[in-house]
Amino acid sequence: MSATPPFPSRVTGRISAARLANTLGNWRTGGPRSGGKDLADALAALVHDGRLPPGIRLPPERELAAVLGVSRTMIGAALPEARRGALSLPWALMFTPQGPTLRELAVQAFSSIEHGYDLLAPKFDHTPFRTPDHLLDAVVRTVRPLGPFATGLDICCGTGAGVGVLRRLCDERVTGVDFSAGMLAAAASAPASAPASASRSASAAGSAEFTSAAVDWVRADARALPFAPVFDLAVSFGAFGHFLPAERPVLFAQAHAVLRPGGLFVFPLPAPPRVGSPLYWALWGFDSAMRLRNLLWHPRFVMYYRTFRLPEVLDELARTGFATELLPLTDLGQRPDGSPRCALVVARRE
Repeated sequence: MSATPPFPSRVTGRISAARLANTLGNWRTGGPRSGGKDLADALAALVHDGRLPPGIRLPPERELAAVLGVSRTMIGAALPEARRGALSLPWALMFTPQGPTLRELAVQAFSSIEHGYDLLAPKFDHTPFRTPDHLLDAVVRTVRPLGPFATGLDICCGTGAGVGVLRRLCDERVTGVDFSAGMLAAAASAPASAPASASRSASAAGSAEFTSAAVDWVRADARALPFAPVFDLAVSFGAFGHFLPAERPVLFAQAHAVLRPGGLFVFPLPAPPRVGSPLYWALWGFDSAMRLRNLLWHPRFVMYYRTFRLPEVLDELARTGFATELLPLTDLGQRPDGSPRCALVVARRE
């Protein structure tokens, strides 16, 4: 499950092609065949760093292609991936013909977390709420040297993006657990859930081949996982904002309890936005609006972006019995100060 806000926060106005090109600077980092990915990553980085306000209207594809000196085909391919790549601001530029309408999002906003995701599930993978493939790929490349792994668990699996990661890392069995029946149904029916022999060319979890690991889907609350300590690797993507800080010790204890000794609990954590940046104020405003919504309306929809702070999280993991380290997800680039844009928290059960 990804961190899903109830109302997309949008900025009116349009940035010109010339200004956007100037803001992008030297956006090419790879060879000639990686131009689309380079552009998508650069645009997502601008949103993440606060240099491109969330929801601003981009220039027409023809104008942007002319200014950047690339084809419209590259622009058309890069923009959807850029929408997915805004890691800390998944509602930026979210409206697409295949995604949910504003009315559907409003209905979700005034539902409980469980029912809201049941409603969103059929269109979830057509929104930037789903964890972007390039982030999943970066996690696979960083975790693989820490293996081997036989069994894996995706906690709050949603439509199964994390299960796809585990199917590239685990050899025997992979399990996705979520409390939304709608999300589990969507996950089970997705191409990435088919037998590995039929999914070798699937791209839902990245371009690499899956292993032959069996896949199970289990409906359960992450705060009361129904498993013995049988897993070598547990992952979670984008779900922590749905748990209040007081609930995190229980959540981490459950992750610890289902791992074998020496097992790993890993999850990506984007760097916080620069204080005073548009993204900083957008997240502050969103959390404030969510607190007000939950004071005035029931059932609650718990989703906060600014409560999952790294120092507190590392302390809580240590108290749970994990030994932790941070690994940079180098594929996702660096911030202007040279620090990684996103890190991987690796917690090992001692």
